[in-house]
Amino acid sequence: MDEWGWAGLRLAHEVIVPVQAEFLAMHGLSQILATLGSLPGVRVRGILPTMVDLGQPITVEVLRDLRKNLKELVMSATIVRDSSLVEAASFGRTIFQHAPHSRAALCYAAMTMEFING
Repeated sequence: MDEWGWAGLRLAHEVIVPVQAEFLAMHGLSQILATLGSLPGVRVRGILPTMVDLGQPITVEVLRDLRKNLKELVMSATIVRDSSLVEAASFGRTIFQHAPHSRAALCYAAMTMEFING
């Protein structure tokens, strides 16, 4: 992480940690959580599963493991794998600007509501 990233984390009070619903990403998650735990005043507000494809058994297993091990820290909202996200990024737009009615936009809206409402 560059100096701006570290500065941002030091200024943050709460963070949401996105994690791909894949086994390799879970290994990196433990390192990220350890790093965040060493920063005073920074609370992990939630872990957000991303690139979720419930049609893939491995995704279901990863979500089950995340919720089993990290319990309430894992957000209820998940972000599905959706080509609209890739398209939005390629145009330099948010998902809400590019495809506001897409599955991904609905997922991010649900995550936002969960964050706001606790």
